[in-house]
Amino acid sequence: MIKKAFLFVSLLIFSSSTWSSQNLLKVMCTEGLSRSFRLASRNVNLPVRFSSSTILNDQSQVSERGKTMQIFSRPTYDRIAKYVLSQDELVRIDILKAFTGISSLSSAIQLDEHYNPFDPLHNLRKLINASSSKTLFETIRNSTTVEISLDGKKNKQAAEMLKGLSGLYSDLAHAFPNHRHRSSVDFLCETDFGYITIEFQVAKQDHWDKRALAYISSIYGNQLRPKQDYDQIQDVIGINLLGEGSIPYWKDGNFIRDYILVDQRSSKNKIPSLRLVQYSLGDVDLNHPDLQENDKLKQWIEFFKSAHEKQSTPPSVDESVKKAYEMIRVDTLKAQHPELLKASDDFFSTLTEHDKAVEEKGVERVAKNFLKDGMSLEAVARNTGLSLEQLKKLSN
Repeated sequence: MIKKAFLFVSLLIFSSSTWSSQNLLKVMCTEGLSRSFRLASRNVNLPVRFSSSTILNDQSQVSERGKTMQIFSRPTYDRIAKYVLSQDELVRIDILKAFTGISSLSSAIQLDEHYNPFDPLHNLRKLINASSSKTLFETIRNSTTVEISLDGKKNKQAAEMLKGLSGLYSDLAHAFPNHRHRSSVDFLCETDFGYITIEFQVAKQDHWDKRALAYISSIYGNQLRPKQDYDQIQDVIGINLLGEGSIPYWKDGNFIRDYILVDQRSSKNKIPSLRLVQYSLGDVDLNHPDLQENDKLKQWIEFFKSAHEKQSTPPSVDESVKKAYEMIRVDTLKAQHPELLKASDDFFSTLTEHDKAVEEKGVERVAKNFLKDGMSLEAVARNTGLSLEQLKKLSN
Protein backbone atom coordinates (compact mmCIF):
# COMPACT_ATOMS: atom_id res chain seq x y z
CA MET A 1 0.00 0.00 0.00
CA ILE A 2 1.30 3.39 -0.96
CA LYS A 3 1.31 5.73 1.99
CA LYS A 4 0.21 9.29 1.54
CA ALA A 5 2.69 12.00 2.30
CA PHE A 6 1.36 14.94 4.24
CA LEU A 7 3.06 18.33 4.46
CA PHE A 8 2.33 20.04 7.75
CA VAL A 9 3.19 23.74 7.70
CA SER A 10 3.51 24.54 11.37
CA LEU A 11 3.28 28.23 12.16
CA LEU A 12 2.99 30.02 15.49
CA ILE A 13 -0.24 29.27 17.39
CA PHE A 14 -0.50 30.75 20.85
CA SER A 15 -2.51 28.84 23.44
CA SER A 16 -5.48 30.37 25.21
CA SER A 17 -3.44 30.67 28.40
CA THR A 18 -1.10 33.36 27.11
CA TRP A 19 -0.26 36.83 28.27
CA SER A 20 -0.48 39.63 25.77
CA SER A 21 2.33 42.13 25.48
CA GLN A 22 0.03 44.68 27.12
CA ASN A 23 -0.33 42.50 30.23
CA LEU A 24 3.42 41.96 30.33
CA LEU A 25 3.87 45.72 30.07
CA LYS A 26 1.72 46.18 33.18
CA VAL A 27 4.00 43.82 35.10
CA MET A 28 7.07 45.61 33.86
CA CYS A 29 5.70 49.03 34.78
CA THR A 30 5.81 47.96 38.42
CA GLU A 31 9.52 47.34 37.92
CA GLY A 32 10.00 50.64 36.09
CA LEU A 33 10.84 48.79 32.89
CA SER A 34 8.19 49.96 30.44
CA ARG A 35 10.67 51.94 28.35
CA SER A 36 12.94 48.94 28.04
CA PHE A 37 10.04 46.78 26.97
CA ARG A 38 9.06 49.19 24.21
CA LEU A 39 12.62 49.27 22.92
CA ALA A 40 12.94 45.51 23.09
CA SER A 41 9.62 44.64 21.51
CA ARG A 42 9.73 47.04 18.58
CA ASN A 43 12.11 44.78 16.65
CA VAL A 44 10.09 41.60 17.21
CA ASN A 45 8.19 40.71 14.05
CA LEU A 46 5.69 38.40 15.74
CA PRO A 47 3.38 39.47 18.58
CA VAL A 48 5.26 38.92 21.83
CA ARG A 49 3.30 36.70 24.17
CA PHE A 50 4.50 34.74 27.15
CA SER A 51 2.79 31.84 28.85
CA SER A 52 1.78 32.53 32.42
CA SER A 53 4.06 29.73 33.57
CA THR A 54 7.00 31.50 31.90
CA ILE A 55 6.34 34.80 33.69
CA LEU A 56 4.98 33.66 37.05
CA ASN A 57 6.05 30.02 37.14
CA ASP A 58 2.41 29.34 38.08
CA GLN A 59 1.66 25.63 37.85
CA SER A 60 -1.92 25.86 39.13
CA GLN A 61 -3.43 26.30 35.67
CA VAL A 62 -1.39 23.43 34.30
CA SER A 63 -2.46 21.07 37.06
CA GLU A 64 -6.05 22.21 36.72
CA ARG A 65 -5.99 21.54 32.98
CA GLY A 66 -4.43 18.18 33.66
CA LYS A 67 -7.50 17.15 35.68
CA THR A 68 -9.88 18.04 32.84
CA MET A 69 -10.51 15.17 30.48
CA GLN A 70 -10.98 16.05 26.81
CA ILE A 71 -14.39 14.80 25.69
CA PHE A 72 -14.35 15.81 22.02
CA SER A 73 -11.59 15.69 19.44
CA ARG A 74 -10.63 18.77 17.40
CA PRO A 75 -13.00 19.02 14.41
CA THR A 76 -10.67 21.35 12.49
CA TYR A 77 -8.05 18.62 12.04
CA ASP A 78 -8.56 17.69 8.38
CA ARG A 79 -8.95 13.92 8.87
CA ILE A 80 -11.46 14.37 11.70
CA ALA A 81 -13.33 16.95 9.60
CA LYS A 82 -13.41 14.60 6.60
CA TYR A 83 -14.77 11.87 8.84
CA VAL A 84 -17.63 14.08 10.03
CA LEU A 85 -18.43 15.25 6.50
CA SER A 86 -18.36 11.77 5.00
CA GLN A 87 -20.45 9.84 7.54
CA ASP A 88 -23.88 11.38 7.07
CA GLU A 89 -25.19 13.24 4.01
CA LEU A 90 -27.75 15.16 6.07
CA VAL A 91 -24.98 16.44 8.33
CA ARG A 92 -22.89 17.29 5.27
CA ILE A 93 -25.76 19.17 3.61
CA ASP A 94 -26.50 21.04 6.84
CA ILE A 95 -22.87 22.19 7.11
CA LEU A 96 -22.79 23.32 3.47
CA LYS A 97 -26.08 25.18 3.83
CA ALA A 98 -24.81 27.02 6.89
CA PHE A 99 -21.46 28.11 5.45
CA THR A 100 -22.68 28.97 1.92
CA GLY A 101 -26.04 30.46 2.86
CA ILE A 102 -27.74 28.34 0.16
CA SER A 103 -30.81 27.17 2.05
CA SER A 104 -32.27 25.26 -0.91
CA LEU A 105 -29.25 22.97 -1.31
CA SER A 106 -30.59 19.41 -1.25
CA SER A 107 -27.84 17.11 -2.54
CA ALA A 108 -24.13 16.77 -1.74
CA ILE A 109 -22.35 13.75 -3.18
CA GLN A 110 -18.88 13.22 -1.74
CA LEU A 111 -16.20 12.65 -4.36
CA ASP A 112 -13.74 9.90 -3.52
CA GLU A 113 -10.55 11.53 -2.26
CA HIS A 114 -8.51 8.83 -4.03
CA TYR A 115 -10.14 9.74 -7.33
CA ASN A 116 -9.34 13.30 -8.28
CA PRO A 117 -11.63 14.11 -11.23
CA PHE A 118 -9.73 17.30 -11.98
CA ASP A 119 -6.33 15.65 -12.35
CA PRO A 120 -6.85 12.32 -14.18
CA LEU A 121 -3.13 11.51 -13.89
CA HIS A 122 -3.01 12.12 -10.14
CA ASN A 123 -3.03 8.44 -9.14
CA LEU A 124 -0.60 7.51 -11.92
CA ARG A 125 1.88 10.11 -10.67
CA LYS A 126 1.59 8.77 -7.13
CA LEU A 127 2.10 5.18 -8.28
CA ILE A 128 5.14 5.91 -10.44
CA ASN A 129 6.86 8.06 -7.81
CA ALA A 130 6.17 5.79 -4.85
CA SER A 131 9.33 4.50 -3.19
CA SER A 132 7.97 0.95 -3.43
CA SER A 133 7.65 1.30 -7.23
CA LYS A 134 11.19 2.61 -7.51
CA THR A 135 12.53 -0.31 -5.45
CA LEU A 136 10.54 -2.83 -7.48
CA PHE A 137 11.76 -1.61 -10.87
CA GLU A 138 15.35 -1.35 -9.66
CA THR A 139 15.17 -4.96 -8.47
CA ILE A 140 13.71 -6.13 -11.79
CA ARG A 141 16.26 -4.16 -13.81
CA ASN A 142 19.17 -5.68 -11.87
CA SER A 143 17.81 -9.23 -12.07
CA THR A 144 19.06 -11.58 -14.78
CA THR A 145 15.88 -13.65 -14.71
CA VAL A 146 12.36 -12.33 -14.11
CA GLU A 147 9.44 -14.69 -13.62
CA ILE A 148 5.84 -13.51 -13.23
CA SER A 149 3.01 -15.85 -12.28
CA LEU A 150 -0.63 -15.07 -12.98
CA ASP A 151 -3.26 -17.45 -11.60
CA GLY A 152 -0.49 -19.86 -10.68
CA LYS A 153 0.96 -19.98 -14.18
CA LYS A 154 4.15 -18.35 -15.41
CA ASN A 155 3.46 -15.50 -17.80
CA LYS A 156 6.40 -14.76 -20.06
CA GLN A 157 4.70 -11.75 -21.69
CA ALA A 158 4.11 -10.03 -18.35
CA ALA A 159 7.72 -10.69 -17.31
CA GLU A 160 9.05 -9.20 -20.55
CA MET A 161 6.82 -6.15 -20.21
CA LEU A 162 7.96 -5.44 -16.63
CA LYS A 163 11.58 -6.02 -17.60
CA GLY A 164 11.18 -3.50 -20.42
CA LEU A 165 9.45 -0.97 -18.15
CA SER A 166 12.23 -1.30 -15.58
CA GLY A 167 14.67 0.09 -18.11
CA LEU A 168 12.33 3.01 -18.79
CA TYR A 169 11.49 3.78 -15.17
CA SER A 170 13.64 6.91 -14.95
CA ASP A 171 11.97 8.24 -18.11
CA LEU A 172 8.53 7.53 -16.64
CA ALA A 173 9.40 9.32 -13.39
CA HIS A 174 10.66 12.30 -15.39
CA ALA A 175 7.55 12.38 -17.60
CA PHE A 176 5.12 12.06 -14.69
CA PRO A 177 6.66 13.90 -11.73
CA ASN A 178 4.79 14.45 -8.52
CA HIS A 179 3.28 17.90 -8.34
CA ARG A 180 5.21 20.08 -5.93
CA HIS A 181 1.95 21.39 -4.53
CA ARG A 182 -1.16 19.30 -4.23
CA SER A 183 -4.21 20.46 -6.17
CA SER A 184 -6.72 18.40 -4.19
CA VAL A 185 -8.63 19.97 -1.31
CA ASP A 186 -9.56 18.56 2.09
CA PHE A 187 -13.13 17.79 1.06
CA LEU A 188 -14.85 17.97 -2.31
CA CYS A 189 -18.45 17.23 -3.19
CA GLU A 190 -20.82 17.69 -6.11
CA THR A 191 -24.10 19.41 -5.30
CA ASP A 192 -27.17 20.58 -7.15
CA PHE A 193 -25.45 24.01 -7.24
CA GLY A 194 -22.10 22.82 -8.59
CA TYR A 195 -18.93 21.78 -6.81
CA ILE A 196 -18.26 22.82 -3.22
CA THR A 197 -14.93 22.43 -1.49
CA ILE A 198 -14.09 22.74 2.19
CA GLU A 199 -10.55 23.43 3.33
CA PHE A 200 -9.39 23.54 6.95
CA GLN A 201 -6.32 25.56 7.88
CA VAL A 202 -5.32 25.26 11.53
CA ALA A 203 -2.11 27.28 11.58
CA LYS A 204 -1.53 30.78 10.25
CA GLN A 205 -0.17 30.98 6.74
CA ASP A 206 1.05 34.11 4.97
CA HIS A 207 -0.14 33.11 1.50
CA TRP A 208 -3.43 31.48 2.37
CA ASP A 209 -5.53 33.54 -0.08
CA LYS A 210 -3.32 32.58 -3.02
CA ARG A 211 -3.43 28.94 -1.99
CA ALA A 212 -7.23 29.01 -1.65
CA LEU A 213 -7.62 30.59 -5.09
CA ALA A 214 -5.24 28.03 -6.59
CA TYR A 215 -7.42 25.22 -5.27
CA ILE A 216 -10.80 26.44 -6.49
CA SER A 217 -9.50 27.78 -9.82
CA SER A 218 -7.86 24.41 -10.48
CA ILE A 219 -11.19 22.70 -9.96
CA TYR A 220 -13.06 25.28 -12.03
CA GLY A 221 -10.62 25.22 -14.95
CA ASN A 222 -10.06 21.48 -15.19
CA GLN A 223 -13.64 20.23 -15.37
CA LEU A 224 -13.90 19.84 -19.12
CA ARG A 225 -12.95 16.66 -20.92
CA PRO A 226 -12.42 16.23 -24.67
CA LYS A 227 -15.51 17.09 -26.75
CA GLN A 228 -17.21 18.84 -23.83
CA ASP A 229 -18.45 22.43 -24.23
CA TYR A 230 -17.83 25.34 -21.89
CA ASP A 231 -21.51 25.49 -20.94
CA GLN A 232 -20.92 22.24 -19.06
CA ILE A 233 -18.61 23.92 -16.56
CA GLN A 234 -20.26 23.98 -13.15
CA ASP A 235 -19.95 26.70 -10.54
CA VAL A 236 -17.39 26.22 -7.77
CA ILE A 237 -17.67 27.45 -4.17
CA GLY A 238 -14.69 27.22 -1.86
CA ILE A 239 -15.27 27.28 1.91
CA ASN A 240 -12.23 28.05 4.07
CA LEU A 241 -12.38 27.49 7.82
CA LEU A 242 -9.31 29.19 9.25
CA GLY A 243 -8.46 28.05 12.74
CA GLU A 244 -6.26 30.92 13.91
CA GLY A 245 -7.44 34.45 14.54
CA SER A 246 -6.24 38.04 14.29
CA ILE A 247 -5.74 38.01 10.53
CA PRO A 248 -4.02 41.38 9.94
CA TYR A 249 -6.11 42.76 7.09
CA TRP A 250 -9.51 41.86 8.55
CA LYS A 251 -11.17 44.64 10.50
CA ASP A 252 -11.79 44.12 14.20
CA GLY A 253 -14.93 42.07 14.77
CA ASN A 254 -15.10 40.75 11.22
CA PHE A 255 -14.80 37.01 10.76
CA ILE A 256 -16.46 36.37 7.37
CA ARG A 257 -15.28 37.28 3.88
CA ASP A 258 -17.35 36.35 0.81
CA TYR A 259 -15.81 36.86 -2.65
CA ILE A 260 -17.10 36.71 -6.21
CA LEU A 261 -15.85 38.50 -9.33
CA VAL A 262 -17.31 42.01 -9.51
CA ASP A 263 -16.93 44.64 -12.24
CA GLN A 264 -14.91 47.53 -10.79
CA ARG A 265 -16.78 50.00 -13.02
CA SER A 266 -20.25 48.76 -12.12
CA SER A 267 -20.90 46.58 -9.09
CA LYS A 268 -24.12 45.39 -10.73
CA ASN A 269 -22.05 43.32 -13.15
CA LYS A 270 -20.91 40.14 -11.46
CA ILE A 271 -19.55 36.71 -12.34
CA PRO A 272 -20.72 34.46 -9.50
CA SER A 273 -19.41 31.22 -11.02
CA LEU A 274 -16.33 31.21 -8.78
CA ARG A 275 -16.95 32.02 -5.12
CA LEU A 276 -14.68 31.95 -2.08
CA VAL A 277 -16.11 32.14 1.46
CA GLN A 278 -13.70 32.41 4.38
CA TYR A 279 -14.38 32.15 8.11
CA SER A 280 -11.74 33.17 10.63
CA LEU A 281 -12.73 31.00 13.60
CA GLY A 282 -10.23 32.69 15.88
CA ASP A 283 -11.93 36.07 15.34
CA VAL A 284 -15.49 34.87 15.89
CA ASP A 285 -17.65 36.57 18.49
CA LEU A 286 -20.62 34.25 19.06
CA ASN A 287 -22.67 37.27 20.17
CA HIS A 288 -22.13 39.02 16.83
CA PRO A 289 -25.42 40.27 15.29
CA ASP A 290 -24.84 38.16 12.15
CA LEU A 291 -24.85 35.01 14.28
CA GLN A 292 -27.81 36.09 16.40
CA GLU A 293 -29.79 36.25 13.16
CA ASN A 294 -28.44 32.93 11.86
CA ASP A 295 -28.59 30.34 14.62
CA LYS A 296 -27.63 27.42 12.37
CA LEU A 297 -24.40 29.11 11.29
CA LYS A 298 -23.70 29.98 14.93
CA GLN A 299 -24.09 26.33 15.97
CA TRP A 300 -21.67 25.05 13.31
CA ILE A 301 -19.12 27.80 13.92
CA GLU A 302 -19.19 27.00 17.63
CA PHE A 303 -18.72 23.31 16.78
CA PHE A 304 -15.64 23.83 14.62
CA LYS A 305 -14.24 26.61 16.80
CA SER A 306 -14.45 25.08 20.26
CA ALA A 307 -15.92 21.56 20.34
CA HIS A 308 -12.63 20.20 21.72
CA GLU A 309 -12.92 22.54 24.72
CA LYS A 310 -16.42 21.44 25.74
CA GLN A 311 -17.37 18.87 28.37
CA SER A 312 -20.75 18.04 26.83
CA THR A 313 -22.87 18.69 23.76
CA PRO A 314 -24.41 22.17 24.02
CA PRO A 315 -28.14 22.07 24.82
CA SER A 316 -30.73 22.96 22.20
CA VAL A 317 -28.50 22.32 19.18
CA ASP A 318 -30.12 20.91 16.05
CA GLU A 319 -30.12 17.17 15.45
CA SER A 320 -27.47 17.30 12.72
CA VAL A 321 -25.10 19.27 14.97
CA LYS A 322 -25.75 16.84 17.82
CA LYS A 323 -24.78 13.96 15.48
CA ALA A 324 -21.51 15.72 14.65
CA TYR A 325 -20.63 16.09 18.34
CA GLU A 326 -21.30 12.38 18.85
CA MET A 327 -19.03 11.50 15.92
CA ILE A 328 -16.01 13.26 17.42
CA ARG A 329 -16.33 12.00 20.98
CA VAL A 330 -12.88 10.87 22.08
CA ASP A 331 -14.19 7.63 23.60
CA THR A 332 -16.06 6.79 20.38
CA LEU A 333 -13.06 7.51 18.17
CA LYS A 334 -10.77 5.60 20.50
CA ALA A 335 -13.01 2.53 20.21
CA GLN A 336 -13.94 2.72 16.53
CA HIS A 337 -11.26 4.79 14.79
CA PRO A 338 -8.13 4.94 16.97
CA GLU A 339 -5.98 5.85 13.96
CA LEU A 340 -7.89 9.13 13.51
CA LEU A 341 -7.48 10.06 17.15
CA LYS A 342 -3.77 9.24 17.11
CA ALA A 343 -3.19 11.20 13.90
CA SER A 344 -4.97 14.22 15.40
CA ASP A 345 -2.99 14.01 18.64
CA ASP A 346 0.30 13.64 16.75
CA PHE A 347 -0.48 16.60 14.50
CA PHE A 348 -1.37 19.02 17.29
CA SER A 349 1.53 17.75 19.38
CA THR A 350 3.83 18.64 16.48
CA LEU A 351 2.33 22.13 16.34
CA THR A 352 2.70 22.54 20.10
CA GLU A 353 6.36 21.56 20.08
CA HIS A 354 6.98 23.96 17.20
CA ASP A 355 5.13 26.72 19.05
CA LYS A 356 7.29 26.20 22.10
CA ALA A 357 10.44 26.49 20.02
CA VAL A 358 9.20 29.64 18.27
CA GLU A 359 8.07 31.19 21.56
CA GLU A 360 11.45 30.48 23.14
CA LYS A 361 13.17 32.20 20.21
CA GLY A 362 10.87 35.20 20.67
CA VAL A 363 11.69 35.40 24.38
CA GLU A 364 15.41 35.24 23.61
CA ARG A 365 15.13 38.08 21.10
CA VAL A 366 13.31 40.26 23.63
CA ALA A 367 15.89 39.38 26.29
CA LYS A 368 18.73 40.39 23.95
CA ASN A 369 17.12 43.77 23.42
CA PHE A 370 16.67 44.19 27.18
CA LEU A 371 20.37 43.49 27.68
CA LYS A 372 21.38 45.89 24.91
CA ASP A 373 19.33 48.58 26.64
CA GLY A 374 21.41 48.13 29.78
CA MET A 375 19.01 46.11 31.90
CA SER A 376 20.67 43.91 34.51
CA LEU A 377 20.82 40.14 34.09
CA GLU A 378 18.75 39.67 37.25
CA ALA A 379 15.97 41.99 36.02
CA VAL A 380 15.82 40.29 32.62
CA ALA A 381 15.74 36.87 34.30
CA ARG A 382 12.84 37.92 36.54
CA ASN A 383 10.75 39.20 33.64
CA THR A 384 11.45 36.60 30.96
CA GLY A 385 11.85 33.38 32.91
CA LEU A 386 15.27 32.71 31.36
CA SER A 387 18.06 31.53 33.65
CA LEU A 388 21.15 33.61 34.38
CA GLU A 389 23.23 31.02 32.51
CA GLN A 390 21.06 31.42 29.41
CA LEU A 391 21.27 35.20 29.63
CA LYS A 392 25.05 35.13 29.99
CA LYS A 393 25.26 33.14 26.75
CA LEU A 394 22.94 35.60 25.03
CA SER A 395 24.94 38.58 26.25
CA ASN A 396 28.07 37.12 24.68
